[in-house]
Amino acid sequence: AERWLVSYYTGSIISNLIGYLDRHAEARGALILRGPNEHAIACGAMANWQLYRMPFLGVVTSGMMDEFKGTLANLKETAAQGIIVAAENRGNQWYSFQGTLTPTEDMREVLIARRIPFVYIDDVEMIGAGLTEAFRLYHQGQGPVVILAT
Repeated sequence: AERWLVSYYTGSIISNLIGYLDRHAEARGALILRGPNEHAIACGAMANWQLYRMPFLGVVTSGMMDEFKGTLANLKETAAQGIIVAAENRGNQWYSFQGTLTPTEDMREVLIARRIPFVYIDDVEMIGAGLTEAFRLYHQGQGPVVILAT
């Protein structure tokens, strides 16, 4: 697609990516939607997909993935094409603040149960392979793809 919707909900762990997107998205034909919560991001993504067939790039903090659980189901049901980048805390942190991968909880299990494709990138050396896999999944046209990145 030539045009994308870029949406995010701010957070310190993703501030560098947000800054980059703010500086470069418009020059590349992307629309930017800032929402007050994860549901605003999803509503914008669904509306733009249903009305204009415009895919989306959503960027969220790690803690938002818990709130996204129901919203992800709606994105999947509408087959809204896009990629959600979720910053995740490193695995060596003990019960990291708002982390979704802890000794007692694993967001990947939720994504598997909801049949939402995802890629987990926890090593800088694996960014290229992880992004290649994310775009392979995206091009299957089954709805959103989640990238969990530390």
